[in-house]
Amino acid sequence: RLVGYDLDAQPDVIALTLHWQVLQTLLPAHHLFVHVDNEVGDTLAQEDGPPTTANGRAPTGSWLPDEFVSTVHTIPLSDESAASAESIRLHVGIYNPDGNIRLPATIDGQPSGDTAEIPLSP
Repeated sequence: RLVGYDLDAQPDVIALTLHWQVLQTLLPAHHLFVHVDNEVGDTLAQEDGPPTTANGRAPTGSWLPDEFVSTVHTIPLSDESAASAESIRLHVGIYNPDGNIRLPATIDGQPSGDTAEIPLSP
């Protein structure tokens, strides 16, 4: 469960820390994605792969129920995505790399597709 985040969006890079409450260990190990998308859904920049914390790699298979894990993500922005800063959206999610199958997302118990959107401005 994504319970919070810290965001530092600069013109050339987005630094994001995602705070997770572990509900269950995910096996096989899943990956996280952070996509910077434009208003029509094209991905302009991204970071996809195994979770990493400030202390290094943290595969979801090592996450234990009821613990909290903070993953770190750095997404360099191209000139194109920086120029579109007012209209870009930040999407995060979890997927099984074997087949690239995303886990479903919910907001307040209601299905919301397979990503969570994080606002780039307050």
